[in-house]
Amino acid sequence: MNCIVRWETSVAVLPRVSGPQDMEYYGTLLPANSLTLFAMASANRDPEVFDAPDEFRIERNANDTLEFGRGVKTCPGMHLARRNIACGIEVLLERFPDMRLLPGTDCLPSGATVRSPISLEVSLSD
Repeated sequence: MNCIVRWETSVAVLPRVSGPQDMEYYGTLLPANSLTLFAMASANRDPEVFDAPDEFRIERNANDTLEFGRGVKTCPGMHLARRNIACGIEVLLERFPDMRLLPGTDCLPSGATVRSPISLEVSLSD
């Protein structure tokens, strides 16, 4: 499951306001109360963290991803969200075992902040 949201996360960037005091973040000064934009989609493809980051590997153990936040800002609903995604995929595959994406279908996500494909065209039988 983590390998899927690491590959193409639904929230690509996350706007935030920095803390009440100036701080340094990985060598960059963030002035107090300044607008920042964290790029999770880019971080989830960091070659210093992930081996061959631009390859999709279903068996990859991608536990070091950022799509649900970290520390005190971790999304409280992340376990439910992950389970909902897994359950939805399991039910689809159980009910439509021959479901296939139609050739030529553009399934790339769009959107700058929240991302998803506009539509997915499938065949439900061979």
